This record gives sequence, structure tokens and C-alpha cells, in this order.
Amino acid sequence: MRVTQASQSEPPSNQHLDFLQKLYVALEEVDGVTGVMTLKVTPPSLDEQILAYESSGQLSDASLCYDQAIQLRSSDLSLRQGLLRCRLALGELQSALDLC
Repeated sequence: MRVTQASQSEPPSNQHLDFLQKLYVALEEVDGVTGVMTLKVTPPSLDEQILAYESSGQLSDASLCYDQAIQLRSSDLSLRQGLLRCRLALGELQSALDLC
């Protein structure tokens, strides 16, 4: 197997950065997630923002992103589950009950 070094003028692809971000989240490496976010050329999507906020413990910000994502994709149950987890972790029990 031959490993080659990417040239400095060639930025990493979004596909590679998405993989790295998910890897750093799984490793609970907050600095890695933040670093990958800064390398992206395009603004982060709501899903990427949610991932970054959740991994860094910024659950209030993640909750806001979940609210926005639910408005765009109301039939996506995983978004509602994520919002419910955030609200429970924040101790917003009444708000969590209202979601059910």
C-alpha cells in the first residue's frame, strides 16, 4: 500500500471532512470536531451544527438547531428524538413532555 501526501493547494473534500467529524464525535474529541468545522469551505448544515453543538455540550444551541431542522423536515422522527434528548438533558421536562 502506498500512502501519498495531499498537496497543500488541494483542500480536503467535504466527504472526507464529514467522515472526520463523525469520527471525532464518536471519539468524544470536541477539539477535533471544532477543527474540522473550521476547515469546511461551505457553511455548516443544520445537521453538522447539531453534531458540533451536541459533542461540545452546547445543548441549548443544539436544541435551537433541532427546532429549525424540524420546521424544514417535519416528518423526520430522528430530529424529534434528538430534540427530546436535548430537552431532557437540559432539565426542560415540561418542554420535553410538550413534544410527545
